[in-house]
Amino acid sequence: MTIRRFASPWIAAAFAAMPVAALAQLVLPPVGTQVVPQGPAQATQDQDVLTFDVGGGAERHSNIFLLPAGVDPTPLFGRPSRSDTVLRGLVGVNFERIFSLQRIRLDARVEPTKFVEHSRFDYVGYNAGGTWDWQVGRPLFGQVGIRLRRMLAPFDAALTTQRNMEDRRNLRAAAGFRFTPSWAVLAGVEHESLDNSVAVRRGLDYQFLTAEAGVRYAPGTGTEIDFVYRRTDGDYPNRQVFDALGNLLPAAIDNQFKQDAFLARLQIRPNEDSRIQGTAGYVQRKFDNLPQRDFSGPTAGIDVDWAPTGALVIRTSLVRDIYTEELITANYVDVRTLAVRPLWRVTGRISLLGNAVFSQRTYKGDPGFVLTGAQVRKDDFTALGVQVHYEFTRTILATAELRRDRRSSNYPGFDFTDNVAAVGLRARF
Repeated sequence: MTIRRFASPWIAAAFAAMPVAALAQLVLPPVGTQVVPQGPAQATQDQDVLTFDVGGGAERHSNIFLLPAGVDPTPLFGRPSRSDTVLRGLVGVNFERIFSLQRIRLDARVEPTKFVEHSRFDYVGYNAGGTWDWQVGRPLFGQVGIRLRRMLAPFDAALTTQRNMEDRRNLRAAAGFRFTPSWAVLAGVEHESLDNSVAVRRGLDYQFLTAEAGVRYAPGTGTEIDFVYRRTDGDYPNRQVFDALGNLLPAAIDNQFKQDAFLARLQIRPNEDSRIQGTAGYVQRKFDNLPQRDFSGPTAGIDVDWAPTGALVIRTSLVRDIYTEELITANYVDVRTLAVRPLWRVTGRISLLGNAVFSQRTYKGDPGFVLTGAQVRKDDFTALGVQVHYEFTRTILATAELRRDRRSSNYPGFDFTDNVAAVGLRARF
C-alpha cells in the first residue's frame, strides 16, 4: 500500500459525479493497491471500440479557497470575494480492442478549467493512459499500465496564493502464474511520481518505487483473496524547507524512506445482489535519515455494495488508514472514514445519487523538531450532498448537484464550510 501524501479526507466524494452505470457496477480496489487481473479470458470475439467524450459544467462555490469564517481573501488573492464559479470542459477519446486473450484500453482527456473571478487559477489539465491485460494460455496472466495526469493542487492540501499544478505519473506491471485452478502466485512493480510547479512545494515532489509479491486464492465462485508483501522505496529529490502548510522548517530535511506492508485483499460476491471488497494489513515506514519520524500501524478498508431492489444500489465504505504529512508538529495522519452512497434509479431516465462522508483526521508522530508542547491536532470533516442524473439518451447525460463540505478542527484557522451547486452535461459517441 502506497501511503499518499495529500489524500484529501473527502476525496471519496468524487464518486457522486460518476455516471449511473459506472457507479452501479464499480468496485474499486483500496487506494495504492497493486491489482493483478485474472486476464481477459472471458472475451469470445474480436472487437474494436472507439468512442469520444465531450462535456462541460459549472460549479458555484461559496468558499472556493476553503478559508475560515471571517478571513478576508483580499490580502491573499487581491479580491474580496470568497466565492467563485468554476467552469469545466472535457474533450476525450477512448479506444478498446479485444483480440484472443488480450485486451488493450487507451484513453485521453483534456480538461480546461476557468475560474470566473480568480482567473489566476485557470488551467488546462489532462488525464491520459492505457492498460494491456494479457494472458498466455491458462497459467500466465498480467497487466501493464501507464497513467499521466496534470491537475490543479486541491486547496485543502495547502493554502497558496499561486497556481500549483501537480504532474502525476504512474507506471505499473504485474504478472501471475496459476499452478492449480484455484491458486496463483503474483508479482508486480509500480513507479509513481509527483512534481509540483510552485517552488515552495517542490520539497514535496517524490518518486516511489514499489515491488509486490504474494499468492491468490480464486476458486471461481466469486471469492478472490490475495496475500501480498509490498516494499516501497520513497525518494524526495528536493530537500524539504517548508512543511505541508508552508511554514518554514527549522532545517532542511531529507524525507527518503522505506516502507513494508503486509496485506490481505479480498473480494466476495455472496449473491447477485451484493459484493464485498476490502483490504487489511500492517504498514511500517522507516526514514533513512530521520529514524525519530518512523511510524507504523494497522490499515483496513472495506466496500460493501448491496442492491436491495433492482432500482436501488447502496455502497458503504469504512476505512482506517495512515498517511504521511510533513508538519512542524506531526509527521503522519491517522484517517478514519465512513461513507454511504446510495443510487436510486427513479425512472428509466432519472436517477438520484446520495453522498454522505464522515471523516476524522488525527495528526500524530514526532517530526523530529523542537516541539512547542501543542496539543494533537484533530480535524473532523463532513460532506453531504445529492446529485440528479437525467439521461436524455443512452449517450447524453445531464447532472445537477448540491453539496455541503465542512471541516472543524481543534486548531484555530482550519475550520471551513463550502456550499457547492453544480450542473453538467456529457455526451459519448
